[in-house]
Amino acid sequence: MYICFTVAKQARVFKPPVASGTTVAILVNAIGTQTFFSPESNLMKRIILISSALWTLFFAAPAHAGKIDRTQDTTRSSSSSSSSSSSSSSSSSSSSSDDGDSILGAILHALFSGSGNNDGPRPPRPRTERDAAYHHYPYEDGKPGIAVIATRHYSSANTLISETHSPARGNLNEGKQFAGMFQGDYQYDWDTVHIGTARFRLFSDSVVGVDLKWTGMFEPLENNGLDTAHIMEAGLTFNRPFTHNFVGRMGIGGHAMIFPGKKNTSTFGGTMLLGFDIFPIRPLVISGEAQLGFLNHALYLRAEGSLGVMVVGPVELNIGYRGQTFMNVKSGASVPYHGFTGGFRIWF
Repeated sequence: MYICFTVAKQARVFKPPVASGTTVAILVNAIGTQTFFSPESNLMKRIILISSALWTLFFAAPAHAGKIDRTQDTTRSSSSSSSSSSSSSSSSSSSSSDDGDSILGAILHALFSGSGNNDGPRPPRPRTERDAAYHHYPYEDGKPGIAVIATRHYSSANTLISETHSPARGNLNEGKQFAGMFQGDYQYDWDTVHIGTARFRLFSDSVVGVDLKWTGMFEPLENNGLDTAHIMEAGLTFNRPFTHNFVGRMGIGGHAMIFPGKKNTSTFGGTMLLGFDIFPIRPLVISGEAQLGFLNHALYLRAEGSLGVMVVGPVELNIGYRGQTFMNVKSGASVPYHGFTGGFRIWF
């Protein structure tokens, strides 16, 4: 499970929530969110909703102070729904359930249904086996990339036909099955929100990896106060070195946000992420990651990229850019955070 806990501290001055983003993004949100959960909603309207969220993620105009307060307002559920809306939501959930059952049934049928033929055991076929081992850190002792991959091809008679390595002179015995990194970075949001991140990743080619992350947001207020939010995440990832210098990963799970001292302090949801690390030529490291999730009635989108340089042994220094946004799918209100990042990684 991918679990996230968030703790926030109430500011001294309360400011009413204001939806940020450009006028175009808000108008499209209003059109899309009204029908997102209705029986008449179709694929195009949902695409419009997601597109408007991406617009606010990268191109939204800077908002004013109070972003952490508005983030809570965006993610929490509304308590003033009328009886008419509840009746329409019940019919909507009925329709959505039918659609979900049909989609789920089609997926399960495609995954588990057999061909229908029972011709007995199949004859042996040629097969391919693959093994991978990681360096202690990228470009260790002048080696290319971060991993060594061995690919073996066998005939139908179980005879080894060929064995190739990536890189060509790589040796599996010199590597290890697990690799990992510790990361820290700082981001300055355009609306004077300071964001710090600390992260720990442990991964392998054949075993599920671990991903732990902490994010702290600090927003100075006009009365010399400070509004803060702390996000802690714990998740599982699936990693694979496709080549000796390209590693991809996928993660999935759930998260929760908590704002103590405020009303409606808890929100829950799920997330999934895709990421990669490329080691094209010593000492460069190119990384990217995208995350999609939901918190109660809010969509959460994050995208980031960085360019790093291995400076001393396992130490990498990097700069990059990160954009993330919270968008309420009912009201269309959104709160974006975006800005340049600078940090380090220690590989092991």
